[in-house]
Amino acid sequence: MKREAPIGTTWDATDQGRLDPDAGQYQRAARAIARLYTDLRTVCDPAGDVTELFRLQTENRMLRWECERLAKKAGEWPITEKSA
Repeated sequence: MKREAPIGTTWDATDQGRLDPDAGQYQRAARAIARLYTDLRTVCDPAGDVTELFRLQTENRMLRWECERLAKKAGEWPITEKSA
């Protein structure tokens, strides 16, 4: 079976379709693959998402509690629609 040459190139008897990338191309490809792997791990890790949501929920609960405590201390509690 005869291989087709990519558009804009031709095959000859010496190259046989081989590519000769330099070290810089290997390093760029490795960095791109590592970035892709990290992005995929971040997006596809449901445990990481659940952990982050739990952390945010806990943080919001603590902030709400602190706001209510300070409002009571300042005499602005309960917060009503008029004062909000």
